[in-house]
Amino acid sequence: MKNSDLKIILAGLTIVLAVAARGNGSTNSPSADLPKRVPIAAPTAPKKALIFAQASGTLTQKEVPAKQFPVRSDWTFIEPVLSVKAGVAKDLDSSIDMYRFNSDERWALASLTKLMTAVIAIENVGLDKTVTVSEKAMAVDGVSGKLQLGEKYEVSELTEAMLVVSSNRAAVAIADFYGEQKFVDAMQAKASVLGMTSTTFVEPTGLSFMNQGSVEDLEKLAGYIYKNHPEIFEITRQKSVTIHGNQLLNINSFAQSRSDFWGGKTGFTDLSGGNLVTVFNHEGRKILIIVLGTDDRFGQTDIMYTWIKNAFSFK
Repeated sequence: MKNSDLKIILAGLTIVLAVAARGNGSTNSPSADLPKRVPIAAPTAPKKALIFAQASGTLTQKEVPAKQFPVRSDWTFIEPVLSVKAGVAKDLDSSIDMYRFNSDERWALASLTKLMTAVIAIENVGLDKTVTVSEKAMAVDGVSGKLQLGEKYEVSELTEAMLVVSSNRAAVAIADFYGEQKFVDAMQAKASVLGMTSTTFVEPTGLSFMNQGSVEDLEKLAGYIYKNHPEIFEITRQKSVTIHGNQLLNINSFAQSRSDFWGGKTGFTDLSGGNLVTVFNHEGRKILIIVLGTDDRFGQTDIMYTWIKNAFSFK
């Protein structure tokens, strides 16, 4: 047999063996390492996004809206220029901002302090405790809430007087019962827990100019109250409360005139000017508006709220 014939026979055998190996699914085939093509479904625009949350060790799936509200929907309404030292407006449920101005600057809180005083009264003192009004409490300047020296009140009643008529004497009576320095320390500790890094409390009423904080800090406090102690806002929206037979009319004009007022707190000293924390209930959303250092706290808040209702959509 000639060498040329032998080469032809060997080449033929090589081809036969290669074909047989490919037919048997040999892993030596280059095509075996290539991924199989999977048909891709046509893309669709999802109306809702899916998120996963872990509860009790089990992953659960729930739907959330793809678009969050409120959203700016009408740009013909120009953002107002407020006469305030600082301010903010936001949706408490989504934490979406609608307005923000000098929100990180410190300012004297005045009686906005009493929002924190109310939190400590609830969490540390207890609303069911009975307090005897002391001479120290009666010596404090400001609205008395018609308290009487030596008379006994529940902390819940003093909290109402403190929030509805901004009674400084009620605030001091609660703090004095607990131990005033201990009470103020608890206020400062709570501020730290809530991340209110610009806030300082030195007493429970807000009379001291040293009680200072920022709008950003007040947002955190208002949000905490909204989620954990809505009863505080419920008290502040009452037109009046009756304590020991004395009717106390709410000094917040929104409580007297606005059905959509959901709660808030006034604050004023000569040095701070007018401060106001307000929560409105608009289309099922809770709208937080805070203004500090203004001569027209209710008017400026109303200007901001009117703009929000016209410029934003909530559904």
